Amino acid sequence: MKKQVIGQIQNLFGRALAAIAEGYLKEFQPRVVVVAGSVGKTATTQATATCLSEQFRVRATYANYNTATGVPLSILGERFPVTRMGWVALLPRMWLRAQKRQDFDLLVLEIGTDHPNELQRFAYLRPELGIVTAVTPEHMEFFKTIEAVAAEELSISNFCEQLIINRDMVESQYIEKYAGNNVQLIGKRTPCNIARASGRAVTLQCGPLRLRNVRTHLVGTHSLYALLTAAAVAEKFGMDEENIKRGLKNIKPVPGRMQLLDGKGHTKIIDDTYNSSPDAAIAALNTIYKLPGKQRIALLGSMNELGRTAPKAHRVVGEHCDPKKLDLVITLGDLSNKYTAKTARERGCTVIKAKSPYAAAEIILKNLKPNAIVLAKGSQNGVFAEETVKLLLKHKTDSKKLVRQTPYWLAVKRIAFPDAPD
Repeated sequence: MKKQVIGQIQNLFGRALAAIAEGYLKEFQPRVVVVAGSVGKTATTQATATCLSEQFRVRATYANYNTATGVPLSILGERFPVTRMGWVALLPRMWLRAQKRQDFDLLVLEIGTDHPNELQRFAYLRPELGIVTAVTPEHMEFFKTIEAVAAEELSISNFCEQLIINRDMVESQYIEKYAGNNVQLIGKRTPCNIARASGRAVTLQCGPLRLRNVRTHLVGTHSLYALLTAAAVAEKFGMDEENIKRGLKNIKPVPGRMQLLDGKGHTKIIDDTYNSSPDAAIAALNTIYKLPGKQRIALLGSMNELGRTAPKAHRVVGEHCDPKKLDLVITLGDLSNKYTAKTARERGCTVIKAKSPYAAAEIILKNLKPNAIVLAKGSQNGVFAEETVKLLLKHKTDSKKLVRQTPYWLAVKRIAFPDAPD
């Protein structure tokens, strides 16, 4: 009963914030782009905003404020309060902000969903453009089937003037069934594609524009989709080639998403610890397989929120562990230790199970060789693989680049793991 009351209060509060934000949008009419999808939303949102900033005054979603409450806060430049009085003062402060024009004329907003029909709550944004990054398993305890995920993510066509969809990450049958008519496809065999990628240089074909040898900070072929999407949006918004290329060069990895960091003992770390899903884990493994290194180590954490599909999903990741390309696999979390570890070992990999991210770091440091490359792939509850990365960093100051480092999250980790350092 108490949870129901709290839920109702939160729902009413979210609606009040949305009403204030909607009033601002109607009054000042900024252009709006929204980003949906199972994976890659935050990286795509930030990449698109960075590129568009070369020509427009842009405000993007803060962190991953993609909820009914978080989106209005991002629009008006507010943050989640940390005190009870802060929450009490939030509504009047938001209302006052909404009476004055803010310092942007274009919004790039990430929108998220946990249950069917939740994306419709963002219809008030009236976006001229919606982006769907991918349709992959997510929150399967609620969606049950991948078609239900597709129906939800592509439902933004109901309130967006046009969609940009990554065809490489969304099956054609779902696009035809749920996406509506005004759609631009990007990806392989479309007019907007990654024409060439070599090292840190990439060439993009974006409609009439061919953007040659753009220097990028991003690692992994799948990470380049954020770059491609940003270019497609910029071209659609009328930016010229010079501004687009300059904007693309400024795009940097988002914390916890395929970020390359210096590790101890002349090693490199791929920090992909924000979240995990089968497709994302496989893409991360494919990346480490292609990178040069005298030793390759993969830390694979449990994937959360997959419902009854979880055992199979973790086995699929284990099946993708190649003993010829990985010197060591470390699993972390109950599901990964139970399913991924067993399958990877059957494939011939050397596998060690870890009970905590701190134990995982000890295992890696004990086995680490110079010029190694370490992939850390994980999520939050029961995993928190970013804490493993923290103990592997060459420069302690790089810990500020990791996810979930606020006092709140550090307290959660200390409670979750008895071996957490003080």
